[in-house]
Amino acid sequence: GSDAANLILSQKRANAVVKYLISKGVLGKMLIAEGRGEKDLKYPECEPATDCPEWKNEANRRVFFEAK
Repeated sequence: GSDAANLILSQKRANAVVKYLISKGVLGKMLIAEGRGEKDLKYPECEPATDCPEWKNEANRRVFFEAK
């Protein structure tokens, strides 16, 4: 898809993770959902995704946590 479509999908994925964590008792004020689309791929050589095995594509759809 387009960069815009991928960014929307990435943000929806990040929002879903935050919602899940809140449902498990994590304080919502401690979380920020940030979808990055394709601008921060773990495996940037996987653009387009058809160039890589599925395990690399799955790794590109990761969630990252950072202590603030």
